[in-house]
Amino acid sequence: SIELENLAVGHPAVAEAAVVAAPDEVRGEVIHAFVVPADPAAAGEADDAAQLTAQLQTWVKENYGAHADPRAVTFVQSLPKTPSGKVQRVALFQNPGANFDKPPTVADVAAQWEQITDLSNAEKAGFKL
Repeated sequence: SIELENLAVGHPAVAEAAVVAAPDEVRGEVIHAFVVPADPAAAGEADDAAQLTAQLQTWVKENYGAHADPRAVTFVQSLPKTPSGKVQRVALFQNPGANFDKPPTVADVAAQWEQITDLSNAEKAGFKL
């Protein structure tokens, strides 16, 4: 939600943030935050990333509520955006481990189009052909 993203950006260690719902076996869905740290070196080490994750979770609990605590936090160098600058949340949801720091190659785009135009995917989505 935009409220959680704005709250996360209010934390001094966060430059940019986006949140999506992620599937969870126990809860159904949980909040997954993608965070661009204000200091890129801050999330470079595992201990630093764990500490920053805990700080962000505490920040959300104290300033919004425990129900909105991001259960998963992924640190990235940049968020995927449209040419107009809007965050592409679908890309985050579909590819949570992707490297959004580099633009897609022609092969990446061709593979995506192949997947999109695959008729078996259309049938799985409920379209009758």
